[in-house]
Amino acid sequence: MKIYKKSIMKKILFIILILIISACTSNAQSNEVNSTPLKITSPSFADGEAIPVDYSCDGNNINPALSWEEPPAGTKSFALIMDDPDSPSGHFLHWLVYDIPGDARSISGRSGKQGLNSWSRPGYGGPCPGSG
Repeated sequence: MKIYKKSIMKKILFIILILIISACTSNAQSNEVNSTPLKITSPSFADGEAIPVDYSCDGNNINPALSWEEPPAGTKSFALIMDDPDSPSGHFLHWLVYDIPGDARSISGRSGKQGLNSWSRPGYGGPCPGSG
């Protein structure tokens, strides 16, 4: 099975691990929004390992399964952004999902509302690292 070079995949894996799955809660009295980072894991590949080709444009281009820990009390919804800030063309948006229910603890390809990625298509668009 083909996998991407470790240095490229470390960058992509880092991006996935810092996905912005933001747990937003609001305080009715102050209208303050608190954002708490959540620990995100994936059964699709292990932390620090290369991302298998199935999750890239060279493979089946399927989104990785993701799950997260319990969010702060009062979480109403989640948003997920998978962005590559080191893309040769600048920031590259691979995946945007919003309106993920606050009681969700994982995401699949059909969770929430899918926004447009940098290919101007809704849903996930896996990494397409250049050769070398």
